[in-house]
Order: sequence, then structure tokens, then C-alpha cells
Amino acid sequence: MATLHDIGARLHAFGMSVGGLQLAAGYLTSADSMAWSFAARKQPPLPECGHAHCNNCLRYALRWRRKILAALDMEEPKSEEPPVQL
Repeated sequence: MATLHDIGARLHAFGMSVGGLQLAAGYLTSADSMAWSFAARKQPPLPECGHAHCNNCLRYALRWRRKILAALDMEEPKSEEPPVQL
């Protein structure tokens, strides 16, 4: 990864564990995962949600994201507009 990063490759990690992200974060441009959706499918919905499961829930996804950013010691980027669940 370091070699690819050093020659200018913009690396994306799909499905990398949190531990892997912690080790590789400095080399990555982006990352994503379906882990949040899988976890939400197996758990009861959040108390404030009215659906059967949160596997397509913006609220759950954003909480998961905050948890991952905290594990990586990264701050939430500032946004002018909050996300909207349709």
C-alpha cells in the first residue's frame, strides 16, 4: 500500500476491518463497507425508528460512521446541509 500511495495511487478500501483501517488510514483516499447494514439487519431497530430493521436507515448509518471516525481518531467533516432520509 505504501508503494502505491507513494507513486500517487488513490487507494480505496472496500470491506476493510476497523483494525485494518486504523493501520492503513494514512494510505487511503476512501473506504466503505456493508458491515453497518449487515449489523443493522441482525439487531432490533433503534428506539427512535419505526421500521422493522435499520439496514437502510440513514440514522443508523450515520451513527455507525461516527463510531468508525472515532475509532480512527478522525473528526466529522463540516457540512453545510444535514443529510435527509427520503
